[in-house]
Amino acid sequence: TAAGLSYGHTPYHYTNAPAPYFNRAIYYRLKMVNSNGSSLYSSIESVIINVNTRGKNIQLFPTQFYPTLPLTAIIVSETDQQVVIRVFDIAGKMIVEQTKTVVAATNRFTLNLPASLPTGWYYVRFTGQDIDKTIPVFRSN
Repeated sequence: TAAGLSYGHTPYHYTNAPAPYFNRAIYYRLKMVNSNGSSLYSSIESVIINVNTRGKNIQLFPTQFYPTLPLTAIIVSETDQQVVIRVFDIAGKMIVEQTKTVVAATNRFTLNLPASLPTGWYYVRFTGQDIDKTIPVFRSN
């Protein structure tokens, strides 16, 4: 929505989320509607989103989990690849290691952790060809 009546340069921004377009052109065109209802289209502009995907496209939830509730991971990947998932305790001891195959798309899977894990903080680390991210999670009773 515009600021209303303006006579000079007025910057605007719009976030197109989620944007599954990596390192390629996206084309935009604005429709400007005047207060009298008439409209005008802008010229077509291209935008290239240069994304460093090393962890920006990973979600893990819930961040507070219970023995009967598995963690869900969503990884948006640019390429087909193997992703290694390691879970560490607060002392840095590796508790679980799994390897998942992800495709160049949005990937969703569950991560089942041992029900015997004691209450406390754990760190889930995702590593792959273009992925490197660690996410803290808390195990509750």
